[in-house]
Amino acid sequence: MRKGIAFLLAVAILTVLAAPVSAYASYGYITIDTNVRVVNGRVTVSWTDTGNCGPYSVIYEYYDGSDTPQCRFWAGDDEASSTTNETSFVFESLIAGHQYYIYVIGQNNIRDIRLITVPETASFEDGKLNASQVRVVTDYKCYRIKNKSMESLKGLNSADIKQHMEDRAYGFRYQFTLPQLAYARDYFVQLAMYAPNGYEQIVHYSQYEFSTGKGFTYYLQLVGDGFFANLYNTCGDIPSGTYRIELYFNGMLAHTKEFAVK
Repeated sequence: MRKGIAFLLAVAILTVLAAPVSAYASYGYITIDTNVRVVNGRVTVSWTDTGNCGPYSVIYEYYDGSDTPQCRFWAGDDEASSTTNETSFVFESLIAGHQYYIYVIGQNNIRDIRLITVPETASFEDGKLNASQVRVVTDYKCYRIKNKSMESLKGLNSADIKQHMEDRAYGFRYQFTLPQLAYARDYFVQLAMYAPNGYEQIVHYSQYEFSTGKGFTYYLQLVGDGFFANLYNTCGDIPSGTYRIELYFNGMLAHTKEFAVK
């Protein structure tokens, strides 16, 4: 699960990328393959390296076609899990139908940056189970960091979030329910949030087994706290307007919910 990401990551990446490619030509070249492979929502990006410059650090950045600033994230949960000796990486935080800049940085700062597109998928469907049967309930929340207490809110307010960035975390409890299942399912689950200005971030991903019975319900106690923090650090604002959160099962869109920030 991904929550907050150190904003200093962006500064470190910019420092590395500032040097011209020609400065490293004698060490070889890394070339990212823009044709990705997708299996049940997980996206494999591969590259070639003429100089055997591993291990490689892998980073991604969402691209929505506009000039909206986006946060750069480690491809895994942190730097260590985003470093590999292989010439490929399996991403769990890329969403079908969207574009991303992929950064691969090897030794001696040999690197490549490519814009890749994750292929679109149909809405979620698995036998008789489909997206129309997925139920989602949300409850706005505020977590007071000093007191370690959670309270319910009637709504979210941009001014409140910005004013209490250091001592409170804002978001909502997210609960999704499936109907009674004839047999257990095993899905890779992702949650992606979008701001009205185009900023995007994966806020949760995990593998779940959905059991049989009278229906399966799962909830996340606080979703969005890291999203709002990174939105503010990256864009300098928490814009008012309509936000949305999308739920994916095995890379297929299972539910979309919109909510307002005043």
